[in-house]
Formats: sequence, structure tokens, C-alpha cells
Amino acid sequence: MKFKDIAVFAFNDWKKHKGRFFITALLCLLVATLIFAVTYIAFSTQATAREDMRMYVRERDGVVQVNVDSIGAGKDEEGYAVMPAHLRLLEERLSAVGEVQGIKKYETTHTVDFAGASVRVRAAEDGNITVASGAGMEEAPENGVWISAYYAALAEKYLHINDMVGKSFSALIGDRQISFTVAGVLAEGEEGIYAKSEYLYKTGAAEIRSAEISVKIPDGEYSTMDALSAAVGGAEAEVYPQGGAFSSPALSRYNELKTASALTAVLAAAVAVFFALLMFSVLRNNAVIGVYDNIRLYALMRCMGVKRTDIGLMAAAEISVCAAGASLLAMGVSHAFSRLCARAASAILNSNARVFAWEWWVDIACIVAFTVFAAAYVAVTLHKTIKRKNLLSTMRREV
Repeated sequence: MKFKDIAVFAFNDWKKHKGRFFITALLCLLVATLIFAVTYIAFSTQATAREDMRMYVRERDGVVQVNVDSIGAGKDEEGYAVMPAHLRLLEERLSAVGEVQGIKKYETTHTVDFAGASVRVRAAEDGNITVASGAGMEEAPENGVWISAYYAALAEKYLHINDMVGKSFSALIGDRQISFTVAGVLAEGEEGIYAKSEYLYKTGAAEIRSAEISVKIPDGEYSTMDALSAAVGGAEAEVYPQGGAFSSPALSRYNELKTASALTAVLAAAVAVFFALLMFSVLRNNAVIGVYDNIRLYALMRCMGVKRTDIGLMAAAEISVCAAGASLLAMGVSHAFSRLCARAASAILNSNARVFAWEWWVDIACIVAFTVFAAAYVAVTLHKTIKRKNLLSTMRREV
């Protein structure tokens, strides 16, 4: 049979069963519209999440904050787990992602009991002390301290120590004893006792309660946020493997968006599969009814020598056109609800961003899948039904 003859036969069959064809097409249209709408919400959620992350970074002029907290760090044999060296490590890792604009540290210092007096030792950094005698910052040992001329005079008067430079002493920080070496005496006008910050943190004379590192990143793209997350996670794994010391509001928002969009995609896929199965059941029922309504005619045509392929094409034409046409129309109808899909995505993410997104290949894949399934099911059903029939008896009855 020619394609024209197959089309004419199918058209006549549509007119004969137009009520069934219309109801099936309407049901397929409704179900397919729901499938496409759910799919669009999933894609819109992904796009809205990305736009929300971009907006988050733009609102802060590209500067995000990474926090270092000592909660859970505690003390070990080397002192506090988060120390300046660890901050420098984090700064180095973050520099590979963006520009580190500054580190703000919140510190606490403790009193040191030395020679019956409680003194508070401050951190000596390059340039903030002037040494009159003894070693400077670079030459001094790790546990070196610098005392002012006033404290040197008191030691000479009450402890009878004429020259403290180079001598070692011990002191108490709470119930912990430490040893230090007097590296030098400060110039006139300098007051107090100073030590290297690393030594203070290590002995517990000072501690970093928390720190804030400001990093300017190029944008809020997922690739940039992935790099930022890898930098923070890598530094934390090296500094504090147990975790819980490093955090970032930007990364928290990023993880929330990724989690919410991923869960939405999974839920949307489950709902789409449910509706697809519902649509397949509608198509299947229509296919079965169509085959049994025309089974005598199909059997007669088969006995007259019509090819099984031609009969299959005639039987599948109605249901295939119904599935393809309803799916194409549903795709157009679904796009009319683009604003609702964008609003749904925004509500899911609790975001001010609203983006509608879709992938054309997903629509084409769905339409092809519905059509192919319908045609395949009709062909299989027809083959099984004709196989069970006595074609010769059917032809005699028809004649």
C-alpha cells in the first residue's frame, strides 16, 4: 500500500471514532502540559539559583567573607589549632581564587605570672617596637621576649639581675608553665613586654577567637564558587581535619541553592515520570480499543495479502498523531505559563531572582518518546491480537 492509501484509511478511521480521538487528545494535552510545566520549573530553578548567586556577589561588590572560628579547636600540645600560620595558609589558598583585601582578627590576651607579678604580654610585629640593646625580631629565638627599660630597671633593683638580655626565665599562664628568653631591651619610651605573636598563640598567652578574611572574587558563577569552596575546604582539611573551624556566608548560600535546586530536580523528575506513566496508560487504552474495534478489518486485509507493516502503520497512525499533536500543543501551552514557572522557582529558593529556563531538546525528546511508545505499543498489541485470531474464519464472516 502507498502512504497516501494508509493516510486515507487512517483519516477515515479518525472520522469514524472522532469522539474517542478527541477525548484521548484532550487527556494527552492536559497530562503533557503538566509534564512540561514541571520540567520547566526544574530548569527554571537551576537558572534562578545561578542568577541568585550572581546577584548575591554583585550586591557585595564582589567581596565575600570567609570566617575562621576557634569553636571546637581547643588546645593540644601545640596550643590552639587555628594560628597565624593557618590564616596565612588560608590566605594563600584564597589568593588563587580572588584578591584577598584584608584579614580582621579578634584576639584575646591573658595575663602571665612572672616574679610575683601579673603582666600582659603584647604581640611584637615588624616595625612596632624599637630595640635599644639585644637581638631584633629576626635574630631573636622563637621564645624571645623584649622588655621595656622600666621593667629592666625593676628586675635589677628587686631581682638583682644586672643584665637580663640572653637569660632564660619561667612564668605561669594559668596552671601552665612556660619558658622564655629575654632577647632585648626596648628603647626609652617603649612600655610593656612584647613577644612574637606565634609564640603568644602557641603558649596560650594570646588566642585568636575568630577572624574574618575579605576576598574579592571576579563573579558569582558556579565555577568561581566551586573554586572558592575547594580553597576553603582544602585549607580546613589541612589545618583542622575535624572541620567546623572555617565558614563563609557566601558558600552557605551557594550550598543552599545547590541543594534546593538538586532536590527540586529530583522531585520534578519523579512527578514527570508519574505523569508520563499516566499519559502512557491513556495512550495504551486508546491503542487497545482501536485495535479491537478494527481487528476484523485488519484480519481481512491480512488474508487478502496486505503487508503486516502496512496494517501496523494504519493502526498506529491515529494514536501516533494524537500523541505527537497533543505533545506539540502542550509544549506551546506550557510556555504561556513561563512567569508562573519562574515565580515557582523563586519561591522554592526563597530568592528575589526570577528566571524562566527550558531546554528545547528535552521537549523534543518527550514528544518523540510519547509518539514512539504509542506506535510501538499499537504494533505489539496488533501483532499479538492478529496472531490469536483465526483469520480464515474472520474473512468468511466478513464476506
